[in-house]
Amino acid sequence: MLYDLQMRPPKESDARLWADHFPSVFYRRIVAVQTRSLISKASYDLIPGFQLVDRDFVLRSDASGHQPRHSLTEHLFPRLAAELVK
Repeated sequence: MLYDLQMRPPKESDARLWADHFPSVFYRRIVAVQTRSLISKASYDLIPGFQLVDRDFVLRSDASGHQPRHSLTEHLFPRLAAELVK
């Protein structure tokens, strides 16, 4: 998590609220909170940002930014379902 709702550096409590918002969607989730040093035009361009990382920490889908490499609905969600049944 790079920003809070006011586009400031998030706190751990912000990440916890975000993760708790999706309890039935994810089997296990990790939400990292970054420092102010990562706030930049490059990080802003990643919003919205959704990545799927498998159990071996291999990036399987990247639906980040205004022009994502992978479609959230056509690529990331189907792969998420496949990862959950492994």
